[in-house]
Amino acid sequence: MGYFVLILMAGFFVIGFIWFELIEKPKENREKRQLEKRLSELQKAVDLENQQQLSQLISEKSPILSSKADLQEKVHTLSKNTPSCKKCGEDIFTIWEINNSTLTIRCNGCKKKFIIRNDDIKNGFVKEFNTIYNSFLDLLDNYNPYLDEYQNHSYDFSSLRSDFPKCRAIIFESNGEELEAIIDSIPSDEPSRRISDKVKDNVWRRDEGKCVKCGSNEKLEFDHIIPFSKGGSNGYRNIQLLCENCNRTKSNNIG
Repeated sequence: MGYFVLILMAGFFVIGFIWFELIEKPKENREKRQLEKRLSELQKAVDLENQQQLSQLISEKSPILSSKADLQEKVHTLSKNTPSCKKCGEDIFTIWEINNSTLTIRCNGCKKKFIIRNDDIKNGFVKEFNTIYNSFLDLLDNYNPYLDEYQNHSYDFSSLRSDFPKCRAIIFESNGEELEAIIDSIPSDEPSRRISDKVKDNVWRRDEGKCVKCGSNEKLEFDHIIPFSKGGSNGYRNIQLLCENCNRTKSNNIG
């Protein structure tokens, strides 16, 4: 009886093996080939669509294709027209916010922010910058592999927090003397330590053009009696003439 069961089991195994090899396996192979064929056809269709999209963008001379180069040109213009930070002397700035009317830059040294209006550099500069910037973002959102050469860039968007605007990945070095007044003329969210020419004239006359500490009339500087960093104002009563040596000795003290 046991021998018969073994023969029966062996028979089922052989039949099952033959069934799999002659029927199931060829069926699986056919289905696999059909799937691969459909995927290949789909990939060809997508590839053709991507090529057609690129051809259309080129034929239409779409600004999206030149947006990277245009953005780099605008950043270069911004760099050329931005002097060093007059608060701390830093040369590196970050584009902090941008819309059609204002462009905010932030000094990477003291974190002071400056707002550049539409016509501060040239007529409509900020609006053009914003249009090109948004066009570049649209380009980056396009997953067409044929656009790789247009999308390649050096901005580190991945280092930003998800709730930060992507423009904060655009960092540039100030390289400008052309518009020296730009940092003085645009409003900031922080008070300026700049002393007006009128106050300087009045202080010079009051202190008779000499250091109030030692009487020297060489290498004179305008000093905040109560330091600006401690809340001192830029007013006439808080400014005095000190020579370079006395000013360095006073440092950040009151007096």
